[in-house]
Amino acid sequence: MNVIELNISVWNQLQARRQRLPHALLLSGQRGIGKFALARAFAAGLLCESPQNDGQACGRCLACGWQAQGNHPDYRLLQPEALAEAEGEGEEGKKKASQQITIDQVRGLDDFLAVGTHRSGLRVVVVHPAEAMNRNTANALLKSLEEPSPGTLFLFVSNEPLRLLPTIRSRCQVQPVPLPEAARSAAALRSAEVDRPEHWLALAGGAPFLAAELAASGQGDWVEQLVSRLGTGGKDALGSAADLDKLLREGKGRIPLKQVVEW
Repeated sequence: MNVIELNISVWNQLQARRQRLPHALLLSGQRGIGKFALARAFAAGLLCESPQNDGQACGRCLACGWQAQGNHPDYRLLQPEALAEAEGEGEEGKKKASQQITIDQVRGLDDFLAVGTHRSGLRVVVVHPAEAMNRNTANALLKSLEEPSPGTLFLFVSNEPLRLLPTIRSRCQVQPVPLPEAARSAAALRSAEVDRPEHWLALAGGAPFLAAELAASGQGDWVEQLVSRLGTGGKDALGSAADLDKLLREGKGRIPLKQVVEW
């Protein structure tokens, strides 16, 4: 699915900011709508030496080559090690990967922010998901936001912006990312060969990338059982709770309780 086509209005708003970029932008919205992919596409377009008319990266210049190889000298991505491993970008080791962005990762930005940019361009730091920073990590990052280096843009991506420290939020310009239009999302899922796109969109709260993830996860039968057990009338609250408890036990931890509540 093309994240820019799905979120074209947000993409156009981001392009309108190019001439007067703030030092920090916060992309906030529901999980599964493509905020992270949108942030990376925006960063690639900003770092590109010959961007297209619509702001997308050309894919041919030296900067785009560096970005494709994951080693652009003016780009940094802060995300939990566990998330990097899940995406195949981290190094698997004996120690359990952290679910949080660590203070050491933030301190690792010191040298990056202290030197000049390559080819006199922009420097971009993407923080995803921003709520994965604990208080100490967020406070360590505050100095860079309070005294921003010239030509530096922080792109924060968050599903739950209210979990961020108020001091972080106050130093960001907020770019809301609403749900894409339902018809556009359904068409994109259909093009991606997802069966019953409307069904999965409903389960995903209208978020197309989450819908695709659910459709590919093999959880369809489990969801049908949930609907069947809890959707029949005449049950009291305790009976429904017992059914839900039984279903969770049968799932053996495959489905997080938070996801069940959302469904």
